[in-house]
Amino acid sequence: MSTKRVDVSLDQNDVKYILQALIEFKENKRNSLNRLDEENDLVSMYGNDIMIASETHAKLKKLANAVFNDNELVISYELL
Repeated sequence: MSTKRVDVSLDQNDVKYILQALIEFKENKRNSLNRLDEENDLVSMYGNDIMIASETHAKLKKLANAVFNDNELVISYELL
């Protein structure tokens, strides 16, 4: 089975907010994971979500760094 792909053109703001959303998603899943009993079926699902989100973030960040500098990928409230 081949993996389907979507290729899109993203501008600086698109990338910036997607990266931030992935960070917040990972934090949310980690917090949820920390509240679960190890026997809960959601533990492996949340762990998988965190792993995939981390890989996606790393891949997008690497591609974005080839085009934008780090300062261009910072959400405005992070500059305060």
